[in-house]
Amino acid sequence: MKETIVQLTMSKTEAVVRVTEVVSVVVVTWWLPWAALMEAAVEWGRQSVRESVVKDRVDREARSLFGVRRKSFSAAAGGGGRQGGER
Repeated sequence: MKETIVQLTMSKTEAVVRVTEVVSVVVVTWWLPWAALMEAAVEWGRQSVRESVVKDRVDREARSLFGVRRKSFSAAAGGGGRQGGER
């Protein structure tokens, strides 16, 4: 009977060790890369917002200086675009 209790205790301890190992493997192989990916996605989003703010500012300045929007700025600067009302 004592041997059975010791074996059960050992089995529980081994089970706890095994679960800990599995959790560690999951954390290292799945959660850490996922967390890094999410952090990169957040940073990309912040960068996109900053770029958008810069583009909006360039658009406003181009409109105030030349009376044109950024998308048609190259045409206004002589870089091409429609001529004489062409479509």
